[in-house]
Amino acid sequence: MLSDLQFSQILTYVSNLNLEDPEKSLQLALFHRNRSRARNRDTRTEEFWLGPKFKNWSTTRESSLIMIQGTFAARAQIKDFLVSMIEFVRDAEAPILWAVKPTQEAKAKVSVVDILKYLTSQALRLRKSIPESTARNVCARFQTAVSEAEWVELLAASLVDLPQLYIVVDVELLSTKMQPLAGSMTLPAVFWSLFQHLQKMPDSPPVKVVLVSYGSIMFHEVEDEKRHLILLIRGSTKRPGPRTQGKTRPLRMAVSVAGRII
Repeated sequence: MLSDLQFSQILTYVSNLNLEDPEKSLQLALFHRNRSRARNRDTRTEEFWLGPKFKNWSTTRESSLIMIQGTFAARAQIKDFLVSMIEFVRDAEAPILWAVKPTQEAKAKVSVVDILKYLTSQALRLRKSIPESTARNVCARFQTAVSEAEWVELLAASLVDLPQLYIVVDVELLSTKMQPLAGSMTLPAVFWSLFQHLQKMPDSPPVKVVLVSYGSIMFHEVEDEKRHLILLIRGSTKRPGPRTQGKTRPLRMAVSVAGRII
């Protein structure tokens, strides 16, 4: 294993980003979700997570990706789903990595590489160590990796020996002002590449990835043979009848954790 000092140095490097601490960003997002729910009790969200496309993504035993595409008008409902899913999986004591935009006003300049570093940092914290066999191959590269492809390899190496886990990414985190470099990869391409790396590595876990968008045009550029992985969301409707008193009904979701449907 790496020494505590070496491991701490790697964590410091990959965590030095223009992004909130994952726990802090999640708590802030949960606060805004709860406040939005309290203000909009007459609104009912389309329960797309109970449909066959989402269930198939969740229950397959292989690594899989789903892209949830909504409109800007439906952003509150989609963000509600996003943070509720993180909360749901964590309550089931399953590992999950996330990159969320805590508020609509947050305007951090974030690249695809930044998101990969952010997820890698969380994966390393879950592990609390790096096996020597992995350390020999990747430790020096943590400080020299530049491209999306290099960081995909490092993220894959950080996931080895973990159980099945989830990754949830809010696509709206990406800065529209940051010009992509020639040959750079989109977020969907990054995770397809991650799956390919994991297939070649022994003891690698199945990884379930959710990409959520409510305004970005990124999913418009997905090649035709993979467009079936996009789940289009219409938005919300008004509840019939009088206002519902008390707490809103909790999210119900078919998610497979370690072979169990919860």
